[in-house]
Amino acid sequence: MKTMNLCDAVCQIEQAQIVLEMWLESTTKDADPDIPRLIGAVMTLLNGVSESVSKADTELGDYVMREHKAGKR
Repeated sequence: MKTMNLCDAVCQIEQAQIVLEMWLESTTKDADPDIPRLIGAVMTLLNGVSESVSKADTELGDYVMREHKAGKR
């Protein structure tokens, strides 16, 4: 498994959401009815994830800064 920094993870999640939205919009009424439901299910799973990762990144940065400042005393 490839690891990445949290900022890059947020970007990839947002890109995946955009691709899924475009894919959902491009499905036709003649398509298998399960396809829009499956796309929607994945979109629902990703909903809020980028915001949570971004918040975690901010909180982690704040923690590191507090520890750094505490170590300088």
